Order: sequence, then structure tokens, then C-alpha cells
Amino acid sequence: MGTSLTYWRGSRLAPWLALGVLAVVALGCKERAAPAGTSEVARPSGSEETLARTTPDDSAINPGPVVMRVDGKPVAIVGRLLRGTAAPGDEIEVTVELAIAPLWEIYPLDAIAGGVAATRLDLTLPKGVVTVGPWATPKTVRSAMPDGHAAHVGRAVFTRMIAVGASAPAGAATISCRVSFQACDDRRCLKPEAIELALPLTIVDR
Repeated sequence: MGTSLTYWRGSRLAPWLALGVLAVVALGCKERAAPAGTSEVARPSGSEETLARTTPDDSAINPGPVVMRVDGKPVAIVGRLLRGTAAPGDEIEVTVELAIAPLWEIYPLDAIAGGVAATRLDLTLPKGVVTVGPWATPKTVRSAMPDGHAAHVGRAVFTRMIAVGASAPAGAATISCRVSFQACDDRRCLKPEAIELALPLTIVDR
């Protein structure tokens, strides 16, 4: 009686077990059939249309940014244009970044100090391109030198806007910036340096 009861229970469970195995196998096949990167994750409706609308119509004439880096010790310099192509009426941000090594400093743009050179950023612009306002300067700190003058340390980023006027001829142009500075630590100052940055700009017709 015990043996027949056991067999009966097993025979009643067998079909359910078989169905469970088939379901697991079918699920595994479905997962293997979907290649990586397919739309297993639901994509919001209209996402492709949104992407198309947010892409600027004039993206082909607005590549950027343009970057030039000059490595040096104790000061490295990076010049940037927000974009490398512009048309009359456009404004572009010019950035000059000075990366100053630890324990070194440079004087700010408006420094007046006998025997030590203030930092200077002299732009040379092509015909029809003009500056818009002065340089935006980073904050200064108190120097480690005994006089405690104002100084830039670490990462000093200067920005200035330029504008392309209606008289700017179309074609290749260059935004040049002469970066002059003198690096000092708490014991000495190095000789003043001047680095020329040349950032290409393509001017196109509107």
C-alpha cells in the first residue's frame, strides 16, 4: 500500500515537474536569442525625435573646443576657444588657464611691484573680431612671501569674450594670446617668461 501510494504521488507530480522544466528551458532560449545591445530595455516613446530636435541645426559649423597646451615648470599653460568656427554676430569665450606647481605663485594682472613682472594676457585678433569686456580673473590669495602681496596659486583661469563682426572676412583666422608671467616661490623668482598661444578660428558666412 505504501509503495503504490508513493508511486501515485510521483505520477501526479511528474507532469507538473515536466512543465516546469520546459518553462525554464523556453525562458533560457528566449534570453539567449536576444543579442546584447538590443531593445530589451524599453525606450521612451519619441526619444529619437527628441534627439533630433536637440541637435543644433548649425552643428556642422560649430566644432569645438579648440585647445592648445604648453607644458612647463613650474607653470603650464592651456589656451581654449569654446568653439573653432563662428559667423558674424557670434561671441566666443577665450580661456587661458595657468596650472601653477605647488609652492609657486604668479602675480595677478593688475599687480604693481617693483622688480617683479605682473601677469599679462595680450590678445591679437584678426580683422573684424573684437573683444567684449575685460578679462574675468580668478581670486587671489595672500602670498607666502614676507610682504604678503596678492598672488595666484594652483589653477588660475582667465576668461574673455570676443565677437565676430560683420566686417570679418570668411576663411581661416588665428586668435593669438601672448601670456607673460613670472613665477616665484618663497625664496626666489625665476626669469619672466612669455608664451605665445595660437588658436585657429574658421569664420564662415552667416
